[in-house]
Amino acid sequence: MTLELIDTRFGRKGYPKCVEYTESDIPERWNKQWAHKGALDSEFYTNETNKTFTYNLNSQGYREQEWNQIDWNDSIICLGCSHMFGVGVELEQTIPYKLSKKLNAKCINLGIPGGGNFFSSINSAKLINYDVKPRAVIFQKTYKHRWFAIENDTLQTITAKDKTAAHLFPNNEYSNFLDNSIKEIIHSQWKNICPVIEFNMEMFDDHISKKYIARDGAHWNGLYFEKIINFLINTI
Repeated sequence: MTLELIDTRFGRKGYPKCVEYTESDIPERWNKQWAHKGALDSEFYTNETNKTFTYNLNSQGYREQEWNQIDWNDSIICLGCSHMFGVGVELEQTIPYKLSKKLNAKCINLGIPGGGNFFSSINSAKLINYDVKPRAVIFQKTYKHRWFAIENDTLQTITAKDKTAAHLFPNNEYSNFLDNSIKEIIHSQWKNICPVIEFNMEMFDDHISKKYIARDGAHWNGLYFEKIINFLINTI
């Protein structure tokens, strides 16, 4: 079986590939993003920005093995955005990797920078069409108002802040309706196959602490992910 999900390359060449930085995790942006959090003068800034690592991306642009190397029916699928992908952290500090070690089970990283719940629901539907029967699905609920489109051969995130897309989000009530509908779709897709465990990244009150900031200054690090992991293990 040749399994294909949403192709995040969209015409770009050179995949699979190993890169030192991502679009949001580049040295030129670190200072600004850490300063925005008021953490530029903290010891955590030095500790995180001194880290060096690479992002290994498969043929469709995901931070994962090639699909044909994975036993999908003996795995846990992890849906989400850049937090699930692990922007700003080493592979070993990502949620899927940490969870795999804790559960002794393959946790497949389908997080993608800029990804939203709509993105996750499409990949979810594709997996069901391939008759994939995982042990569980971890659904990181991302931010509402986040959709995606293809522009200049690049995956573009569309939000309510984009003036050209404002008509897609006429009011907050409508946005909530869309967001809740997509969430319900994902849960119903897997209802008779496996459990779906849902979480969001702000579920712990101390998530704004400086010690949880990742290298790029915009995401959370492995220390904060440990809280998520403990929640998921107790829920599963």
